Amino acid sequence: MNGNVAFANPVLSRYAVRTDGGDYTLFELRGDELREGERLSGEFHLVCRARYRSEKLGEVTVYAEGCHCSRTDAARWVYGI
Repeated sequence: MNGNVAFANPVLSRYAVRTDGGDYTLFELRGDELREGERLSGEFHLVCRARYRSEKLGEVTVYAEGCHCSRTDAARWVYGI
């Protein structure tokens, strides 16, 4: 599955990817930073420790916190609102 980073908050290590299917997956990434718009691939519909492939960083280990989220919920979680 593929998607783009829709929301990024490196300070809180929180990110959301908008999948090509149109929903959002929330995840934490420690030690590296992704930018909004960056292309990712991986299994976005699992809530667990997972490995995603970044077009710039290569393979990254993330901690998926939620999947099938709305745009509003994704933005609130990433920015800590």
